[in-house]
Amino acid sequence: MEPIGTNIFFLAARARSLGGLYRMVSTDRAGSVYDLDPAHPISLYEADSDLAMPKLENLRAATAPYPPEVELKYLQLPPRLDIRIPQMARQITGIARNNYDRAALLERYLMTNFAYTLQLPRATPQDPLADFLFVRKKGHCEYFASSMAIMLRTLGIPSRVVNGFRTSEFNDVTSNYVIRASSAHSWVEAYFPEYGWISFDPTPGAPRAGATGWSRMLLYVDAMASFWREWVVNYDVNHQRALGIDQGGCSRDLAADHARRSHLRGGRRGALLA
Repeated sequence: MEPIGTNIFFLAARARSLGGLYRMVSTDRAGSVYDLDPAHPISLYEADSDLAMPKLENLRAATAPYPPEVELKYLQLPPRLDIRIPQMARQITGIARNNYDRAALLERYLMTNFAYTLQLPRATPQDPLADFLFVRKKGHCEYFASSMAIMLRTLGIPSRVVNGFRTSEFNDVTSNYVIRASSAHSWVEAYFPEYGWISFDPTPGAPRAGATGWSRMLLYVDAMASFWREWVVNYDVNHQRALGIDQGGCSRDLAADHARRSHLRGGRRGALLA
């Protein structure tokens, strides 16, 4: 990872393990993982996450009480909330009979009735959330995520806004996903008893530029930068071992191929002499 001025490890949800040259690692109640080792800033690391999702029928049937610490922190509302926002939330979710369907209806409503844009109003409105929902009806991911999170809380569903990155571009030169600063994103997590935090993303897809010769060239630049970090900047004993194994394998393959070719040539020579 290129330095971006943060000591947070970016991991897929429900991380199970983290490996790297870091002597002190910490987590907080929200599940974020921090690097507390000043001698080793975040660069190269490996992580393993559990991506399994609960079945929808189980989430729909999740009716156990919320943990007190979740209710206390993730049901808070702004002190001056526009009365139209909880009314809108109830209207959108009126046909739902469980919290999962309520969250899914809010997600779909925002995704299909509002537009994505990075153009912000010249003057900051007094109530940005109400302005987004009832006036402009367009904005970037933080507007969508904040709106859904607040509406969920008005329905008594604990929620939070999550900031991170989403995969966007696959580099077939390195077989890696390239995640740039432009891939920064915000989405929503709603809490379900016994299952924890479940992700929802109400932001409609942002328009992306088509592939060009220049963008293709950038993939090669990324590949060279990745090679430089992997085999020069981060070159260590593990890389030496991996390189030695690869070279050993190549040597064995060459020797076996030479022996096979020699055997075939000797067989043909013997047949001709016979």
